[in-house]
Amino acid sequence: MSHAWHIAVLLLTACLFTGCSPSDEPAPGPRPGDDPQQPAIPATLRFVPASTEITTSGAPCDTRLTLSLVREGANLPDTSYVLGADDRWNIISHLPAAVFRRGQTSVNLDIGIAASPGAGQTLQARILAYPAPGFAPAEASVSITGIDSWTAAGTALLVSGSLVRRLDMHRQTIAGRSHIRATDSEGEVLRQFIVEADGTLSIAGIRGLPAGYISATTAENADENMRRRFPVLALPSVGNRTEGWYGLNMVYTDQSGNNIPHYEIIVADNTPGWSEAFACTFVDGWLAPVVSFEARPPMVASENPWAVPMQRSTACPSRFRLIGIYRGGSPLSPLNSAAAPGIVSLTVGDGIVEIPPQEAGFASTTLFSAPFVIGGSGTATADGNTATATVPLPMHNAYGAYGTTWAQPVPAVLRWNMK
Repeated sequence: MSHAWHIAVLLLTACLFTGCSPSDEPAPGPRPGDDPQQPAIPATLRFVPASTEITTSGAPCDTRLTLSLVREGANLPDTSYVLGADDRWNIISHLPAAVFRRGQTSVNLDIGIAASPGAGQTLQARILAYPAPGFAPAEASVSITGIDSWTAAGTALLVSGSLVRRLDMHRQTIAGRSHIRATDSEGEVLRQFIVEADGTLSIAGIRGLPAGYISATTAENADENMRRRFPVLALPSVGNRTEGWYGLNMVYTDQSGNNIPHYEIIVADNTPGWSEAFACTFVDGWLAPVVSFEARPPMVASENPWAVPMQRSTACPSRFRLIGIYRGGSPLSPLNSAAAPGIVSLTVGDGIVEIPPQEAGFASTTLFSAPFVIGGSGTATADGNTATATVPLPMHNAYGAYGTTWAQPVPAVLRWNMK
């Protein structure tokens, strides 16, 4: 037997006893400098705080919520955790990434919240953080509840075309802005608007229209053709809380689809120094007899009276004021480019009415070169509870200087109910 054959037999015998084959090799061991990958051990996660409650009133809530995501475990590597939400109301507007560095145990999360719950309504959502697939997530709950913080602000008179209504006023202040809501006797919200810092109004809601109209939108939505036809549409809605009036500039749509501007007047009843507002029937002897509207002949004033808010001085009962004689119910309002409604003062006593010269709150560059000034004097009578003041020769400045009348004067008449 040769020496080579003997070595082969020894090798075969060794393989039979060890169960290996000649091609098998043992797995290589770690080499110097290697950092073996440790098995991943999911950390325990929790949110701090675990729940947050937010309240808001009267306006959308758009805020940021800061939560801490805390992790605990023996081995805390660099990790980014997946955040999610159970959010049927879509109140969570922003979810950031939760990124941890090695050994870090907590991170702060800046979460966006945006919602508009109604009064008494609560909107809820859950924020979720998943430690690893198959593991239950950590949870943080957030809820937003709308609260009704409206406070009573007295009553007011609304005049809009043929509509004259007594309203209950409510007010609340949000972020420095005064929100005003006007409701009827049953609590239905008819008008809602916001008083901006510059005195202009943002109209938030409009219901309860005069007969014959089916909808109303803000004047900002008027197209350019309407703005050219009706100068009033270039004006913002404005208010003066000190004087106690608000002017809402809108476009009404009638049942035939025609769009007509309406500049409503709301006069508060609790204006210092003045009585509760009431409606005065006004026959216009200053403008109506001569102003042509939409290429039609001037109207017959005595056949086309309109309502004007009126108040009586509490300090001097013979003194009255009219607010917005060419707004509210006036058919001439669409032609009026005056920025404010205009307040006309008059005195009534001993059978005489006196209206000193004053701006009437009507302006039109196509008709006059200056603001329209009116005045005059006449008789005052009473018939039961009805008072009537008549100015037979209404004076104005249409020809330049104040003190002239139209060639064919038409009496101006004011009629109201005495309380």
